[in-house]
Amino acid sequence: MIMMLPPSLTANAAQFLPLHDKYHLLLTSRDIQPVLEHRAAWEPLVLGHHALHRLLRRMQQLWKLSSFTLSVLQGVRDVHELYVDARELDIKTLPVEEQWLHILCPLEQLLLQVQQKFINVRHLKASNVSDLEVDVGSNFLRLRCDLLSEFQYVRLSPTWFAAADNYDCHRAKYELTATRIFHSRGLGIAKTPQEAYEGGEAAETIVSGDGNCCLEMEHEGVSKSADGHFRTRHSPFRMFAETDVQRNYQKLLAGLCARIGLSARSGH
Repeated sequence: MIMMLPPSLTANAAQFLPLHDKYHLLLTSRDIQPVLEHRAAWEPLVLGHHALHRLLRRMQQLWKLSSFTLSVLQGVRDVHELYVDARELDIKTLPVEEQWLHILCPLEQLLLQVQQKFINVRHLKASNVSDLEVDVGSNFLRLRCDLLSEFQYVRLSPTWFAAADNYDCHRAKYELTATRIFHSRGLGIAKTPQEAYEGGEAAETIVSGDGNCCLEMEHEGVSKSADGHFRTRHSPFRMFAETDVQRNYQKLLAGLCARIGLSARSGH
């Protein structure tokens, strides 16, 4: 009986189905296609780490997919809210037939897809982000100032630190939150970090001027050292050079301000 309803209404009901049930429906019934082409059927899109790797791999192979699968993927790509577990798969524990799913740097690959294909995402949350993806080689600057350059609110918060006597290459895990909030009313330029980021989707200001303040606010795992550079608290040898911070955030802030018609310098 549910299929007798208009696809738009059925899509609202389909959003409550587990992801694997939707996949099963896709494989067993083409009648479900008009339903799953609607964004509402996937909203919010919640992906565990296996499902994320599978989706990213499929997105890299769009040229192999049928027109049927591509039409359904359009509903997936239209989602506004995306919540993922961004940990890497342990390839040594995967069955041989699933090792093709393994993707290096899943967070970076996800943000590439958000920038290029999931362009309607308004709120993104990624848990279990590896420190190797954000802290090594100052990679957070590229992820934030390039791949997340259209997001006004970004926060990288540590959720786990390795014990001091643990010398494994993984020293920390993070949660990344990003929100586009250009629709907010009364957007203005904040003169101090304390005045900025009123919190998540409710934020109505953006930081302007000092890239150092921006980095300390957005990456909660770093602090400024006596030499002027920024070092991660869990591994002081992982460093963000002050000149790199200023250069990247200057470009980012100029772009954010241009989008809302404000000057990054004047505050007017």
